[in-house]
Formats: sequence, C-alpha cells, structure tokens
Amino acid sequence: MIEKRFPEAVESATRFCGIARLEDEFLDKLSSEIIEEKDGKFYIPLDKNGVLIKRAVIISLNRLGLEKDYEFIHAEQVLSLKNLQSGAKITLPNGFVAIKEYGYAVLQKDGAEKNLAVYPFSIGSFDFDGATAEISNTCGLLKFDGDKIPDGAVIRTRREGDVFKKFGSGTKKLKEFLIDKKIPLSKRDKMPVIAKDNVVYLVFGVEISDDVKITNTTKTILYANLKAND
Repeated sequence: MIEKRFPEAVESATRFCGIARLEDEFLDKLSSEIIEEKDGKFYIPLDKNGVLIKRAVIISLNRLGLEKDYEFIHAEQVLSLKNLQSGAKITLPNGFVAIKEYGYAVLQKDGAEKNLAVYPFSIGSFDFDGATAEISNTCGLLKFDGDKIPDGAVIRTRREGDVFKKFGSGTKKLKEFLIDKKIPLSKRDKMPVIAKDNVVYLVFGVEISDDVKITNTTKTILYANLKAND
C-alpha cells in the first residue's frame, strides 16, 4: 500500500539508512578519538559535546567487556558527572563504575583501585599494584629522618581516617591533603605511604610529613622513591 502511494519509498528509505549508517560510523570515530585508555581504565574528557561523551561511554563499556545489561540512562548518568565534584561516583551494571577525576569520567571495575599489601617499615623495595616503593640510604625523590619513624610503622596504601601533618603546616585528613594536591581518586587509593596506626609520615612520590623532616640534629637520612613497574 505504501509503495502504491509512494513509488520511491523503498529507495528513499534505503538511501536514508545508508546516510544514517555513515553518520553513525563518523560519530563513533569521533567518540573513540576522545577516549584515553590507561592501565585498564577509560578516561573520557567531560568538556566535550554530550553526544560524543555518551557514545564514548558505550564504546568504553564494550571495551571493558560489558556488551549488554546497560541502558541509555547509564550513559546519561555518566554525563551528569560533568556537574558534580571530583570524586563523585556513578554505579554501572556488572560491577563497573564511573568516577569523576577533575575533568574526566573514568570508567573501571569497582574496587580495582584497592591494594591490601602491608610491609614492615625497612630499607628495601615493596610492590604495590603497578608500582614499586623504595626505601634507600643512598638516593631518592624524598628524603627524611629515619630515626623519627616510630617502631611498628608499616608501608601500605591509604586507609579511611588517615591523617597527615603537612610539611611546614598543621595536621589534616590525608584524603583532603591528596585532594589539595590534585591526586586523582584512582591513584589516591593505590599510593603507598609510611604510617603507624592512622598517622601517615610519608606519601611516596608526593611529600614527607613535618614530623619526619630533616634538622641539624638528624643522624639517619633515608630516601623514598616510587617507580612504575614495566
């Protein structure tokens, strides 16, 4: 009946589908180009066009292995991170999350950032999920008074309730200190520290606590370094 009234209907519909397919492929290409993949996580810049961001979310989920069980609303939720503060998290299907890290939405498996390794404080090398923390008596990025590290101190990743005495300043929550330093959430939970109980004396690759600074009475100078594993 349609063809009788509109003889060119099939040809027009076919032509329209071809145009739509080409435009769809073009938008997918643009969306793929804004995605940055690093360490199994997908970074999507939130300053891009909303259409590209939502397509980038779907492409990233597919690359993470999630090819079903997600809906359009999940892409909309990730887009909403644009208006939320850094550290905000959106829960996605099958244990995936999207976390805002400053200007990016980071898609990853929930809990991938956790590391429960704990090592007694000593000179040596210590593995932490993609990085090696090193304590040396010869050289390193940070130097500190080794005698000021209390007995029972350990090398571990940060925990809820940790506090840190900023060099030349007062004590504050470690979480707030790392936010001030603009350390992304995915890196904050992986970052090794030297601590006893909830007091942190050094954050590898970032800064030492005022409690372990070197003075003219220091006898034991130690060095801390953080190296990415190949």
